[in-house]
Amino acid sequence: MPYPENCIIKKGYFPDTAKDIDECFAFVSINTDLYEPIYQGLCWFYPRLLRGGYIFVHDYNCIQYRGIKEAGFRFSRENNAPFFPLSDAGGSVIFMK
Repeated sequence: MPYPENCIIKKGYFPDTAKDIDECFAFVSINTDLYEPIYQGLCWFYPRLLRGGYIFVHDYNCIQYRGIKEAGFRFSRENNAPFFPLSDAGGSVIFMK
């Protein structure tokens, strides 16, 4: 990270780790490999995402972590949130605002 002062890194369990954050975001990376943290992360970050911003979710198309895709579909349906699958090695997806 060339500018670590511009990054927020929190260790712990989400969404508890976000209680003191009152920010808007242009880019968010979620890499938790489980249904519930992916879904909760999307629900928490998407309303705080700036217009034109992106949420990157790793392993979206990975067959080992099927819950990620289920969480993404659910979130997209409930929030009319557009997304675009990537053809990277992890089978990631980008949610856009």
